[in-house]
Amino acid sequence: MSPSLKRQAPSRCYLDNTPPWINQEDLKDICSTYDEVIKNEQEGPVDFERAISLTGYGKFNYLLLLAILPAGWASIYGSTSMSYVLPSAECDLSLTMFDKGLLNSMPFAGMIVTAFFWGFLTDTYGRKKVLTYGYLTTSIFSFASCMSHASWLLILFKFINGILISGPYAALMSYLAEVHGEQQRSRIYMWLGVFFSLGHISIPCLAWIIIPQDFRIPIFNGSMDFTSWRMFLALCALPEFIAFIVLTWFPESPRFLLSKGRDDEALEVFRYIYALNTGKNGDTYALNLRRVLGDVFHC
Repeated sequence: MSPSLKRQAPSRCYLDNTPPWINQEDLKDICSTYDEVIKNEQEGPVDFERAISLTGYGKFNYLLLLAILPAGWASIYGSTSMSYVLPSAECDLSLTMFDKGLLNSMPFAGMIVTAFFWGFLTDTYGRKKVLTYGYLTTSIFSFASCMSHASWLLILFKFINGILISGPYAALMSYLAEVHGEQQRSRIYMWLGVFFSLGHISIPCLAWIIIPQDFRIPIFNGSMDFTSWRMFLALCALPEFIAFIVLTWFPESPRFLLSKGRDDEALEVFRYIYALNTGKNGDTYALNLRRVLGDVFHC
């Protein structure tokens, strides 16, 4: 046979470039491409999107969904709680119209002036540290605000509260994107929007139940009375503290670890998520992660 008539099977066949003697429609029914089959059956270098998608979707994601409920409410409670207590706190703190305006605006002022600073901390020290320490310190200052004996002190606490709640909120957005595959990100953000809406509904309900109560409990040797509006502010600190507790059980973002060159730690996180989602041994998740900047920093 003439050498020109000899046909050798190609080492790789793509659907859009198959030889004329292979029926392309039949090949489509069998598999997508040769490369995809090899990628599914053999271990090899993969990018971040491939690595996170192989962890599956299951128990880890459902637990995280429950964890972001108090985290989402914390942002709502921290920024809007003052508007409900002003009529009751007006007499106790001798608030002027100017004081009321400051109290309503201070949380948002704190968010604005520190937005870039929190972005730097989140990208430098990690999402988990900003989430946990941020919610912890926010809950402390939120609770401290209910003990304010003067208007200037309450204004200061609410400004600090705005500064502190801005960081965990930004870190939460990044964290959710970095522990979900591309197909699941829109779903998790949809649920986060639902939780925000529930937060806007729950806080007026809480105010309606607590603030109308008429009681005064002397504290600090009778120098100040603990009233219903103070109890309302104290309860508004609970979502932040609960968010701190539940988020301590979650791992660091694998994408952040990859961006810092901590590939082994990222692999352990992938294995942890995989084991929790599938119920299989994490050691079966054997992947050689490819650290490519384009894959690490782009969703």
